[in-house]
Amino acid sequence: MNKINYYLRKNPLTTSEENKFMANISQKDTQWQEGVIEHMMKRNTTISKQDIVIVLDLMKETVIDLISNGYPVITDLFKARLSLKGAFTSFDDDFDASRHSLNLNLNASKALKDEVMNNTSIEKTEARIKEADISRLYDYETRSFGLAFTAGGLMGLHGKNLIKDGVDPELFLKRDGEDETIPMGKIMDISERQIMCYIPEDLEAGTYKIGFKRDVGENKKEEISYGELVMIT
Repeated sequence: MNKINYYLRKNPLTTSEENKFMANISQKDTQWQEGVIEHMMKRNTTISKQDIVIVLDLMKETVIDLISNGYPVITDLFKARLSLKGAFTSFDDDFDASRHSLNLNLNASKALKDEVMNNTSIEKTEARIKEADISRLYDYETRSFGLAFTAGGLMGLHGKNLIKDGVDPELFLKRDGEDETIPMGKIMDISERQIMCYIPEDLEAGTYKIGFKRDVGENKKEEISYGELVMIT
């Protein structure tokens, strides 16, 4: 039996006590076609990787050819057919690309749904925290990436998963060799991939570590620092 993990998070769309929380599936790493092929090889060691690639490519070409010629296609995995979108003004009206479009309808087959539902157990778990990372810094005064900045200037922190659940992190600077944290200036814009903020105007010249703390639940904070030292003038 396969297993799916889920976790609960607050539902931002309601104030009702009955719908206070909603479930999210704990997604694992995405498996592209290469990953699917690797898993297929583990199930049958007598088939070569090249044989699998050839069969998958042939199936893709065949399905595309059949659907493109107007055939509905039903396999153990999916159902596919074409339809036309857009209204026609009269019986004599013809297809017009500016008003109409070809639409591909693709749905999971009943066989796929049944197999997944009948062979999967569900278990509650803790939310998976996406690892945050600061990959590079941007100076809006010089319009360039680098490590040299001016006190009072506007800085951009670029990376991934910089915010969690819409809560702004606590940005800080640490002078090289010291433990005291110095709060960064005002945050101007923030997203999962970029934080735009001001460097404090009264910051002394020197080299600093830059980073932030963010809430990760259960009254815990995660601290992320940029790997290289930043020069402030």
